[in-house]
Amino acid sequence: MKNVLGLICLVAMDNNIPMKPFEEIQWPKDVDWEKLDQDAAKLSIPEAETFCNGELQEAQAISDKYGLHLLSNTLNDIFDGHLYDVFYYS
Repeated sequence: MKNVLGLICLVAMDNNIPMKPFEEIQWPKDVDWEKLDQDAAKLSIPEAETFCNGELQEAQAISDKYGLHLLSNTLNDIFDGHLYDVFYYS
């Protein structure tokens, strides 16, 4: 899950959010993390930075290019939704 974790870290760093240590993360079992990790692996480093922290239109274009809508929705749930407390300290 290194690729998807890298994206989660990018969001944390860009937004100055304290992230939990990897050992403390209880990965929800109802999410297909393997699929999300494969999707995240499609991104180059510049694309990953834009996808996670860029302008909405640019991020949407990358999502459309690679079919990353599920990954995008999951990252939104992590950053600003019900999965926030799984990965970040409140």
